[in-house]
Amino acid sequence: LRPLKAVAPRSGRWVEDRLPLVGLQTVAIADGSTFMLKVDETSHSSTIALCRRGLSAVEPDVVPVFSRLAARSGVILDVGANIGVYTIAAALLNAKAEVIAFEPLPIAFDRLQSNVVLNRLVNVVCVNAAVGDCVSEATLFAPIGRIPTTASQEVTHRLRHPYQREYEPGPYACHVVPCIDLDHFVEVAKVSGVGLVKIDVELAELSVLQGMSRILATDRPHIICELFPESWIHRDVGTELETVLSLHNYQFYLLTDRGLQHCPHIIGHPEHPNHLFTPLGPDALAAAVGRPVFA
Repeated sequence: LRPLKAVAPRSGRWVEDRLPLVGLQTVAIADGSTFMLKVDETSHSSTIALCRRGLSAVEPDVVPVFSRLAARSGVILDVGANIGVYTIAAALLNAKAEVIAFEPLPIAFDRLQSNVVLNRLVNVVCVNAAVGDCVSEATLFAPIGRIPTTASQEVTHRLRHPYQREYEPGPYACHVVPCIDLDHFVEVAKVSGVGLVKIDVELAELSVLQGMSRILATDRPHIICELFPESWIHRDVGTELETVLSLHNYQFYLLTDRGLQHCPHIIGHPEHPNHLFTPLGPDALAAAVGRPVFA
């Protein structure tokens, strides 16, 4: 691959990330920190990319912000944890934090638990459930055959998403899973002081926020959330989320390679899907995460 990577780096990385990789693999986070992942024939190509290039290289816009906020948070909720990459990173970066990972898909949840045990983490709780606005059931659609990186309650979402159409065309399975809301969960689990929430739930973002209204009012956590642009999903999710977050005086930032862009409204971006919602203004946020904030 060296000649290809020399003349076409992105194409070379694309090919490399799809070559077979099995066994226990070391993943670099940042500043020399590493963790282990189990990789086999069911692993997604994005997992292989993490193992080959490191978390900071694969998601350079998210990792610095997530790392700094995780280090100063007492309780961290990973909603849509998948195989546990950010769960593990948070638990290692802040050994004093309580990290709670929510993952509804059985195949991903099994790997999440295996990876937590593999890294000997004692400050992580894994919850096999979807997260929404009440205690109920959720129907999720996900591809068959390997551990998916996405599962959605809307089957048509997978057909609209350009990445899914090309790399995960199906077939799909339908999973009926338990669903909980975060307000109810933290009350039952006697958890308080939520400092950071990561949300990656494929069009269920509004439901998650509606189910954590007490947390938003009392703990006012930082929220890192992946969103898709309206042109992909034919739905203005950003405006929906603003109706909830504006009640609690949250401010909105887009995570980019250059830093955090302070935005008056939440708008899905085709190249930068991750957003930060926080009570902090630009100056305080820049000091907290050690990254530039621009308008």
